[in-house]
Amino acid sequence: VGDDTIIGPGSGFSILRVMKENKFLSVSFSGYHDQNYLNPEKGGYATIVRAYLEHILAGFIPIGITDCLNYGNPEDPEIMGEFVHGLEGMNKACKGLDVPVISGNVSFYNESANGAIKPLIEIGMVGLKNGFKDIKHNSFTEIDSVVYELNLTKKQLYPSVFARDILKIKDGSVSFVELKDIKEFVKILKNNRDLYLSARVQSKGGSLITIFKMFLNRVLNIKINKIDIKNSFSESPYTMIFQIAKENEEKFKNIFKEYSIKKLGNIKKSGKTGFMLDGEDIYEKAKNNYDNSFTGHLK
Repeated sequence: VGDDTIIGPGSGFSILRVMKENKFLSVSFSGYHDQNYLNPEKGGYATIVRAYLEHILAGFIPIGITDCLNYGNPEDPEIMGEFVHGLEGMNKACKGLDVPVISGNVSFYNESANGAIKPLIEIGMVGLKNGFKDIKHNSFTEIDSVVYELNLTKKQLYPSVFARDILKIKDGSVSFVELKDIKEFVKILKNNRDLYLSARVQSKGGSLITIFKMFLNRVLNIKINKIDIKNSFSESPYTMIFQIAKENEEKFKNIFKEYSIKKLGNIKKSGKTGFMLDGEDIYEKAKNNYDNSFTGHLK
């Protein structure tokens, strides 16, 4: 929005300045497609929680959402059931996290000769922060540091883009974390925000893709530890990637010891950009694939 845009689109969320006030807004758009299809209630819940955590990690307080709900023919009991359960999941998360739905729309009868679309919940969330100090970005800071993954629940490969498109597996169960556990984690996080340099909720494609997105457009040399397919490509709204300064590594591990945490690699500030995975620098190949993707063209 003119010169009031502090951070523009393309990094998970944007930051806007409220004109003539020392207040800032964070804006994001997200959705969980496979999860909405496999379990509409848990999928609707997860859609809200993921966006909520993204804003919290950056230092903003979520203050409201707008939604766009897309379904097939509501005269079909199964599709109406998907719609109702999706709303129930969203309602539970919004009420529990105190994030009101201030607007939205529903689109029904989305069908073709091949049948109805899969249920799709997309939301836009806005967060508020007084002052620009201590905002945490979701791209890596150019400093020698370490990368950690933190999970609020057990990891699973299904559902994920990798499972669906590569392994051709379209089933699976949707993970779930109770509201009281989400709130307890957020409380600990807010009291220890000085421990991390940057953070991001795991995006589509899993941890490896999330790390690469955080790494893009940075002059860094990153070395990722050898990780298996499940750890690399599983997707969860309850998994986060943290960049930690080396001097804070032990304190971070101690503070969050009740959660599943795993060191994924090391970052070194360098005059040469490199992304080392299993001893191979994949930066140029990965960046070329990203730049030539639909998302890359939009960026």
